[in-house]
Amino acid sequence: MNSDFPSEREARSNRILSAVAAILFYAIAYAIARFAYGPTLGFVICTPILGVYLAWFLIHRAGSGFFFLKWMTLRKSNGRLHAFGDRPVRIEQHDGQCRVAARDLFDVLGESFDTQAIRRLRLSWGQAAFCRDERGQWWFEETAVLQWLARRAEGRNRTAQQLLWWLEREAFPALHRKREARFAAATSARDPTTTT
Repeated sequence: MNSDFPSEREARSNRILSAVAAILFYAIAYAIARFAYGPTLGFVICTPILGVYLAWFLIHRAGSGFFFLKWMTLRKSNGRLHAFGDRPVRIEQHDGQCRVAARDLFDVLGESFDTQAIRRLRLSWGQAAFCRDERGQWWFEETAVLQWLARRAEGRNRTAQQLLWWLEREAFPALHRKREARFAAATSARDPTTTT
């Protein structure tokens, strides 16, 4: 079953058709130039056509290749590493909620994550909202990180505001949708006739 959306399939077929059309156009132009001027001069005459197509390709397609390479670099196989701008931010699901690595947030904000900051956060948020995992990493629970960033954004911290919007509008909803899709797939895979 193909999981692509119709718009993605249409865009892919348009890209393929435009590449085939460009190749055919160049082949016909080269055949005419070769017949009229010979193979070497025919190639020299048709070289600007290749240059125009290469420039178009770099303008329209190379940017997406850059973002694809960036995504490949920052992603992990378990899908826990995300990127805010060009900074990695670890986000993972834990007990049905998202949690964010505190050190990554402090790195994005350009602040030091030291024992004094940890002590302040533990006093402010408690063990449930600001916790340490078995590997020694500190994590903000979903509601706590949103409230913490909202407080910082009130102080005219533009990066905190952008980070808040990114978590609230992009990162967390995407992870929740992924979790709901996994749950729906798991429940639909179960056969209700075999349950006792």
